[in-house]
Amino acid sequence: IIVFPYAHGGSLKNYMRKRLNWVNKLDILRHMLYGLNDIHKIGLVHRDLHPGNFLHYRRTISVSDLGLCCPADDETGSEKVYGVIPFIAPEVLDGGPYTQASDVYSIGMIMWFINSGQYPFFNRKYDEILINDIVNGLRPKIPEGTPPDYGKLMQDCWDVDPHKRPTI
Repeated sequence: IIVFPYAHGGSLKNYMRKRLNWVNKLDILRHMLYGLNDIHKIGLVHRDLHPGNFLHYRRTISVSDLGLCCPADDETGSEKVYGVIPFIAPEVLDGGPYTQASDVYSIGMIMWFINSGQYPFFNRKYDEILINDIVNGLRPKIPEGTPPDYGKLMQDCWDVDPHKRPTI
């Protein structure tokens, strides 16, 4: 059993309602990546990364909802899809297993959320049509004003080829 302190700041989803500058946004990303690195370096995959599963506590962001974590090489239950559609990697939506690279895809979509303050594809119904579009390469448009390096990292995380995505 893992016990977390009460996160007074709520989830990242709630915390992002504040107007944050780029220093704050990059600090959030840094904390997220530290947490995911801790999961990946012991050979696990989270499988359900989205803004509701990162908690704001004091001045840090922590990964939560570890109930679906499993070893990276464990394909048990790979026929099941967990999570919130825009944050699920296309290869998983297409029936493939969850991998550390699919977690990285999720991080890229969370980066878009941090940047825009909205869920990717907020203007679409989360249904089979959206799933099909994501599998076929649909990605959200990079918002104006996005720092170029941040935008590039998001796009690298979204790469259709999981092997070309950055590692944590």
